Amino acid sequence: RRRRSLLVVACVVLAAMVTATVALTPGSRSRGAIAVRANTLVLLDGRGRLVASSRLPFEPRLISAAGGSVWVAAARTSAVIRIDARTHGIVQTVGLTGVAPAGLVADEGGAWVATQTSRNVFTLERLVPRRDDPAATVPWRTAAYFSVGERVAPLAEGGGALWASNGESEI
Repeated sequence: RRRRSLLVVACVVLAAMVTATVALTPGSRSRGAIAVRANTLVLLDGRGRLVASSRLPFEPRLISAAGGSVWVAAARTSAVIRIDARTHGIVQTVGLTGVAPAGLVADEGGAWVATQTSRNVFTLERLVPRRDDPAATVPWRTAAYFSVGERVAPLAEGGGALWASNGESEI
């Protein structure tokens, strides 16, 4: 009886995996599913309908938009691109001092990105339009050691300030 229960659970899990794969596969005909190709940025309206899509020359890791720009951090690189929100074209590439972008937030004047520079050091980097390197950098240490690229460093803006977390209990 236990073996049969495990078989039923395995079949349900397999069916769920196949369904998810079909729903997310480009060209899928699943009702209501939007087909999104790999390395593509999509624009959806307020009802979740596809408005536009743009192919990217890399795998996107993080995205944030404000001030007429969409900032996209590339996975497994040390670069962020800026896309014009009106034309959907890439207008800027910024090289980062750290690697493994871990957090990204945009505002009217540009964006902040958190990068991991070593196993226990992150750097906040200020990105501004028309500048190919960070306008400012702020390093901070974590209490724990992480593999580079393993941690997320959430960022947010509010109340006239930048809020940053290294993914631990420090703010």
